[in-house]
Amino acid sequence: MSWKISGLVWELELTHSQQSVLLAMAEHAEHDGSKVFPSVARIAWKTNYSDRQVRRVMSELREMEILVIAKESNRYRPREYKIDISAGKKKKLFRADIVSPLAVEADSTVTSRDDADILHEPSDLTSASTRPDIAMSTRPDIAMSDDSSLTIKEQSLKDSRAKTARAANNRGTKKIHDKIRGKLEEQFIESTRLVAPSMNTAKQRKATGALWWDPLMEIAKLSNWDELYGRTLISRTVQQMRKDKLTISSPKSILNVARSIVAESAIDNYREVSA
Repeated sequence: MSWKISGLVWELELTHSQQSVLLAMAEHAEHDGSKVFPSVARIAWKTNYSDRQVRRVMSELREMEILVIAKESNRYRPREYKIDISAGKKKKLFRADIVSPLAVEADSTVTSRDDADILHEPSDLTSASTRPDIAMSTRPDIAMSDDSSLTIKEQSLKDSRAKTARAANNRGTKKIHDKIRGKLEEQFIESTRLVAPSMNTAKQRKATGALWWDPLMEIAKLSNWDELYGRTLISRTVQQMRKDKLTISSPKSILNVARSIVAESAIDNYREVSA
């Protein structure tokens, strides 16, 4: 087990499913990321994903070149991988991890024990820093941010949530969105055995867009561009409509039910938090 590799995984920009699978595999790696050969079934057990979902996520990690095949499988053991952290895209530094240049400069001025004692010597003067309403702390987790009502930790959390909200609207390029939509189309076809109509003419392409591509894009947005959640939403929606004996003819025909399921889930989550 390599805690070193596991720690580095947290620093990469990955989807939730990619991070879960990579962390599970990192537990089997050496400190250089080599000799990773757990079975798909074991990774599925650790992450609570299905074998099929694990294989799909592992394929994505191989495309990103984070997961590299070292040895092919044989009759005695599964395929062996190496985790290449350097191939992944790193997140921006967490705000609390960024050291202030002013703090470094202040530390460098203390050159002896006498200097340190002078810095901590009590003063008869009442400075702004001794006032409890604007007191400062040397602890980074409770130090005050620019907004005096928030600590740096709280401000960082606020900034992180704002960043997540922006990322939900601007996550990736059109290529990534089209890829996720394509995966959701595969899930719809698998769940319903329906196929998209032909698109030989401009009129057919327009009709297909209204019945297939636009609704699938809407489902992707309902899922916050999380492919795994989107697949689950489609599967659950189809099951609910079959139970209610509703007609399924295209992704557009399941859109309203999918919206209802997402809304019910949000209400349930609110009730759990409020309880």
